[in-house]
Amino acid sequence: MTTAIRLATEDLPSEEVAVRLIGEWPGSFSLAPSGRFQGNGFGQLKSKLDAFLTLAEKRPVLMLIDLDKSDCAPRLKADWLRGKRIPSRFVFRIAVREIEAWLLADHPGMRRFLGERAAKHLPDNPDSLTDPKALLLQLARHAPSRIRGEMLRDDDPSRLRRGFGYNEQLAHYIRTEWDPERASERSDSLGRARHRLAALAQRLGQ
Repeated sequence: MTTAIRLATEDLPSEEVAVRLIGEWPGSFSLAPSGRFQGNGFGQLKSKLDAFLTLAEKRPVLMLIDLDKSDCAPRLKADWLRGKRIPSRFVFRIAVREIEAWLLADHPGMRRFLGERAAKHLPDNPDSLTDPKALLLQLARHAPSRIRGEMLRDDDPSRLRRGFGYNEQLAHYIRTEWDPERASERSDSLGRARHRLAALAQRLGQ
């Protein structure tokens, strides 16, 4: 019997990653009705943290945020939680440094998404990148024109900026090409997230 889980993420790509992660445990988790909360960045998530902690007393909650410019994941987690009691069903995970690092970690998937030219420059350790989003934008310059036109803005060739279809293109990639198991081979933070969900799934099944 599956248990309905609530997702709390920063944006569309993070939400789709969370959906794929819980999808690895179809016998344990199902997405709760109205089970997705997508903040516009981390501010909305942080403001609703207490509500999600309360909800996690009754049902599992997966909250996924980016490390971004913070020094380290444990320090960022401590800053968010500030000694609050954490229910055992609350899974709080941090992508180092951005969800884009987890996406870049799946080299075969990225090769099919962005093409062979871009694949030549994929990082072996994406968690070590200071700006995974910037690298992904650079690689998108080598992508097929349809994808490149969605992911990159062309109004200022001197700057690499996200196009209006950036999130939607990444969401499509996550749904159709991205493989969490492959990606976790190159991303420790993703591997830890999968491990935490596996542990929760095991507890719920007992």
